[in-house]
Amino acid sequence: MTIPTFIHTYKKRVVEAKLVKFYSTINNAISLAEIEHGAAGTWNISDDFLWFEEILGPYIKVSEYKFTDDGKLDYVLFLDGSKLLFDGKIDWLYYPIGNTSGHKNGKDRFLFEFYPDNTSPWGEYLKGKKLAPYLFSWDGSRETLMSNCDGSVVSSGIGKGAYCTALIWQNNWKIPDDYPYKF
Repeated sequence: MTIPTFIHTYKKRVVEAKLVKFYSTINNAISLAEIEHGAAGTWNISDDFLWFEEILGPYIKVSEYKFTDDGKLDYVLFLDGSKLLFDGKIDWLYYPIGNTSGHKNGKDRFLFEFYPDNTSPWGEYLKGKKLAPYLFSWDGSRETLMSNCDGSVVSSGIGKGAYCTALIWQNNWKIPDDYPYKF
C-alpha cells in the first residue's frame, strides 16, 4: 500500500467512525432526554438552540459551547474535535474534522435533519430516529442519493452534496467505493 493510499484510507475511516458515533450519540441523547423531559416533540425548541445544552448536553461529552454575541448557540465542539452547527431548527451541519471554513457537503460537512416529533416523511427508513441523514424530497432511490452527492443532478432547493450523508448511511455508515469524493 502506498503512502497516499494509506492516508486516504485512514481519513475515510476517521470520517466513517465520526459519522456513526455522532449519529448514535445524538439519537441516544435524545432517547435519554425523553425519559427526563418527555417526548422530544413537547420540548420548547427555539431558534436560539439554548435548549440543546440544557436538554441534550447532560448526555453528550462536549468540549465547548460557543455562543454568538446575541446569546444564541453558534456551535457545539465535541471532545473528538468534531463540530455541530445549526441551520434553522431542522437542519444540522456536522463537521467530523471540525474545520468549518471552505466546507464541501459530503467531504468535510455532512447534513442531518432533526425531527423531534417524528414528522419526517421518511419515517419508514429512519426507524423512529429523531436525528437522521438529510433526506428532504428524497424519492427512495440510491441513484438519487448518488446524483445529488456527485452533483450530476441537483433538485431545486436541495444543495449539491446534501444527500451524501444519506448515501453513506444507506451503506451501513461506510463510504461506498463509488463515492464521488476522496479524503
